[in-house]
Amino acid sequence: MQYFILMLQEIPKVGVLIGIDYGDVRTGIAFSDYNQKIIVPNGVYGPKSHIVDIVVDLIESRGVVGAIIGWPLNMKGEEAFQCQVVQEFINDLFVKWEGPIHKIDERLSSSYVRSVYSGGVTFKADDALCAMSFLETFITKRNNMK
Repeated sequence: MQYFILMLQEIPKVGVLIGIDYGDVRTGIAFSDYNQKIIVPNGVYGPKSHIVDIVVDLIESRGVVGAIIGWPLNMKGEEAFQCQVVQEFINDLFVKWEGPIHKIDERLSSSYVRSVYSGGVTFKADDALCAMSFLETFITKRNNMK
């Protein structure tokens, strides 16, 4: 938990944030507004072979000051194999953009999105909605810290 708090302090409290739900097939993207009050899904992107360049283009075009990326822990809270894949993406992203990156637990995010936004049905846009939920969770937890 302390790791989470330390990482929260590195993300600026003003400026556009990007939420990223990185996946093998597609990557969901969401953005906050400059004041980090409004969060909207942006879209689902791919292919995987070009995703780092796509994300960097989005970051640069929006003036992003921090990234919140889903971290696929298993149900026991341990790092799953997919964490290695996401870490490789983060490493590749960091080579091209040196902004602060925060990993956020993404357990049950797909279930949450399906139940709240999609009426229990799975859509391709769910990845962007998951990215939006990462930003919502991050901003809410940071704002509730004393």
